[in-house]
Amino acid sequence: LSGTNLFAGTTNGIFVSTNSGTSWTAVNNGLPKTTYDTTYYVEVRALGVSGTNLFAGTWGWGGGICRSTDHGASWTQRSPVIRVIRSVFWT
Repeated sequence: LSGTNLFAGTTNGIFVSTNSGTSWTAVNNGLPKTTYDTTYYVEVRALGVSGTNLFAGTWGWGGGICRSTDHGASWTQRSPVIRVIRSVFWT
């Protein structure tokens, strides 16, 4: 990824700031919601970047690893069977 976007994983999805953290906007399109309360998005515990892909490791029922190929505008769940993600890294 390139540019000045700052991403934050939270207890209710992912947010992005385009102005050094002054304001934040939710970017949860396609991110799964929890299976126990579908008014909330899964908790995001880890964010990682590989090339132009942004990955989110989530925690909770219905979570897993999600990937964005469009700078966080939309997300696709990649591994819905993993319940707890604490880190995402590449070698």
